[in-house]
Amino acid sequence: MEKVRILITGMGTAVGISIFKALKMSSLDTVIIGVDYAPFSAGLFRVDKAYLVKPAAYSPARFLDALLTICQKESIDLVFFGRETEMRLVAQVQEQFQRETGSKLLVNGPEVLRRTCDKWELVRFMQEQNLPVPASAIPEKEQLEELVRAHGFPLVVKPRSGSGSANVVVVWDKEQLRYVLNRISQPIVQQYLLPEDEEYTVGLFLPKPGECAGSIVMKRRLDGGVTSVAEVVEDKEIQELCTRTVVALGAVGPCNIQLRKTEEGPKIFDVNPRFSSSTVIRAYFGFNEPEMAIRCYVMNEEVKVGRIARGVALRYWHELYVKPEEMKKLLYQRQTTSPRSTVVDNF
Repeated sequence: MEKVRILITGMGTAVGISIFKALKMSSLDTVIIGVDYAPFSAGLFRVDKAYLVKPAAYSPARFLDALLTICQKESIDLVFFGRETEMRLVAQVQEQFQRETGSKLLVNGPEVLRRTCDKWELVRFMQEQNLPVPASAIPEKEQLEELVRAHGFPLVVKPRSGSGSANVVVVWDKEQLRYVLNRISQPIVQQYLLPEDEEYTVGLFLPKPGECAGSIVMKRRLDGGVTSVAEVVEDKEIQELCTRTVVALGAVGPCNIQLRKTEEGPKIFDVNPRFSSSTVIRAYFGFNEPEMAIRCYVMNEEVKVGRIARGVALRYWHELYVKPEEMKKLLYQRQTTSPRSTVVDNF
């Protein structure tokens, strides 16, 4: 079989780089094209060919045009998305894009993304499906006062849209709550889930809506909103809850769910129907979502999840060294083939 040609967006993000690393762990023979709008994106200097594109958030039409041109030029089989903004944009034109390029896009439909990208919409959907979530409110006076009366402080305030822990604030009294609400656009306020050391991230893969091929549960610790320690565990209760959630949502492809296990049982506080920065960790332990996606959507194979290994992942900083001429080539030509870079791994 010819090499599978993959395009990864967001090669300067933790998600994009995690997808790339997982593909490198795979037994599949691939050509990897990487794109990003930032020239100092480390991932652009590790792929087989790199392109600079306009940011989807500020130049959506130019981003789409560039992505379409690259997919046609490079005969891309499957596109993976490292940025949520790019994923939401492309989801609106998915069918037309695939017809014009012949490239498949690993992206959920607009309705699934609407429910998960807006945390208040997600809470409402989960409640309708009788799925456990933290008690939540938006800043309407009666609703918010009821949340404070029922659960007291601390509470969590965060934007309704956004990913990771950006602008997520724990507030400890009414004065701090008022202050934070005035500084976060479209906030949602939620019950603070305890205990803190019972937080989990769960990866799942759905070949098609309503069909979950498997999952992996990891107990985690965070540093700067990103998983810094992850331990693979077996927990049937969490697996069954998360499977019910993604099936009810109608998601396809990779999904990751964040939750805490409280005295009342597991409560889900985030659902992301996409790859995550922990994709490479899951791949190492035997749950390689990028490989599953290629086998499912390009090679038309049945997705089979093998044995999940037990273990603990500890994250640390790493460096990439790039020669000035390689950087200049990307900056001035806005693309480069087989970029040269060096990773020194003597840790």
